[in-house]
Amino acid sequence: MINNIYAKDFAVFEEVEWSEPTNINVVIGENDTGKSHLLKLLYGVTRSVQEYEQQKNHGRETWKEILARKLRETFQPPDNLSLGKLVRKKGDELKVDLRLSGERVFFKYGKYTEKQINDAPVPHVDEAVSTLFFPPKEVLTALDAIAATRDQLNISGFEDTYLDLIKALRVPGTQGRVVQGLYEDVVQEMEDLLDGGELKREDDEFVFMRGNEKYGMSQTAEGFKKIGILTHLIRNRTINRNSILFFDELEANLHPRASAQLVEMLHAMSREGMQVYLATHDYFVLKKLELIAREEGEDIKVCSLKRSGDTVQANFANLRDGMPDNPIIEVSRELLADDQRIAVQGK
Repeated sequence: MINNIYAKDFAVFEEVEWSEPTNINVVIGENDTGKSHLLKLLYGVTRSVQEYEQQKNHGRETWKEILARKLRETFQPPDNLSLGKLVRKKGDELKVDLRLSGERVFFKYGKYTEKQINDAPVPHVDEAVSTLFFPPKEVLTALDAIAATRDQLNISGFEDTYLDLIKALRVPGTQGRVVQGLYEDVVQEMEDLLDGGELKREDDEFVFMRGNEKYGMSQTAEGFKKIGILTHLIRNRTINRNSILFFDELEANLHPRASAQLVEMLHAMSREGMQVYLATHDYFVLKKLELIAREEGEDIKVCSLKRSGDTVQANFANLRDGMPDNPIIEVSRELLADDQRIAVQGK
């Protein structure tokens, strides 16, 4: 679990500090305020720790090499994937300092850095780290094409968030009890939402099965795909109690009811210890999280991003205390005011 986040001169942020993130966290803000960048930074760093821990006994790559590679391939900055492009334009040095499972993960580098990070002490994180990023674009329909673009042709275009998710999905799932009952109720609820259907991998491709009927991914509803992906990743043990999951625009291509159901599923999983970060533009997702926080008496942090001059400021609130003022609510108020104005004019 990420315990504390600090970044300086990163992308559009002069400085951002996020103290004590909760099990579920939501990032909101207008376009071009750095929501995706913030999530990708957290993912790139935590995934680097995961990959380092998985291979450190074999010594194939150093921590600095893995971190630099992961940041380049997650953000795919211009100029031949130059890391310096992630430094804020008016800044001199990008600095990241966070706590992961209570242990410090730190690095910094300057705007002229290309592919090598020199100041990055080796982290000592005892707990196993498992992290995945769910991009807004659907991956199952174009799974093989995305993998070929990166694995075989080595062409930029689909960053590591896509490639890592595809690799996780290719791990076969299991039937029966899930990790000694872990998330078993959640999986059952997800399968109920799939209306008797199941996501399966057959002949090296994913299909949606309902009874004897088989549907290709292009014929399968977006909500079913997203729920099916989560079910599969629990069954193949990629998602576990130590998982940190990032969702960029969870609501993309979903009906509000499906979005609310997915939020409920993620909340149930977070109560088992998983940590979730959501970036959203959607009122229904934000409102559902607020209702959960108030009804369950749980802390759910909301990070609201807003441009201020040439940088972006981050303001934090707890949805347990109710809905704070934010850009999503402001637009709702404006629409309500327009509706009332039109109604008065029509009299």
